[in-house]
Amino acid sequence: LEDRPHESISNDGLRIRKCVNPDGAIPLLHGMAVGGGSLSFDYETNMLKPDHENSRIVCCAFSDGVSSVSFPWHGPVKEKVREILHNPNIKKIGWGSKFEERWTFKEFGRGVQGWIFDGMLAAHTLDSRRGTKSLKFQAYARLGVESYNDHIEEYLQAKGGNSPNQISVL
Repeated sequence: LEDRPHESISNDGLRIRKCVNPDGAIPLLHGMAVGGGSLSFDYETNMLKPDHENSRIVCCAFSDGVSSVSFPWHGPVKEKVREILHNPNIKKIGWGSKFEERWTFKEFGRGVQGWIFDGMLAAHTLDSRRGTKSLKFQAYARLGVESYNDHIEEYLQAKGGNSPNQISVL
């Protein structure tokens, strides 16, 4: 978008689907994967690090830039995600992709194939000062999008990387 500050950011044409039943996400993910473009994805987890025996992925989201889908992490949808993440022909985008890489390795025994972009690394390149690389900061500084997760922030906090947060309460 040009001419900041932006009066408004339109979501016209953006299709966002929340699948409470993860099986409903499978055909949506399939459609995104055969589209030939790149996919961004994000995990939400009960701990920052995947090393603890009780650490787990709670939910996942994918976007192809036009459509987005989020879904709980259980059942057959995990196999569809594995297919996508291990296909090097499907290009992947992340924010702080080291996080998704480590969790993918824990879940599937190998990392993501086909990374092409990490927004956080790009933010480091543009401005290396402390406090400027978070997605929340960048969304505000570059697009004028105010905080999008204040209502759930308290549930995502933990005492350390291997301590549980309260995401499952949501």
